[in-house]
Amino acid sequence: RANALQHASRCLELFETKREKMADFDAAFTYEAVARACALGGDKAKAQEFTEKARVAGQSIADEKDREAFFAEFDGGEWYGVK
Repeated sequence: RANALQHASRCLELFETKREKMADFDAAFTYEAVARACALGGDKAKAQEFTEKARVAGQSIADEKDREAFFAEFDGGEWYGVK
């Protein structure tokens, strides 16, 4: 759990500090990583906040194949009772 949150927090930090170098799908996957790590750690409120950020960012992915790849990941896997 701690490793998941540490990794997700680092991804978020990189995304926020290097946003100009990131692609549109990086936001969606970053927010998803934070959401899942928070869900795993039991912070459902923060997990839901980042789940919604991930969903909105995913809908904004310009390339159709990238958007489909994101939502295939986003709609699958374990969400520990959040989704």
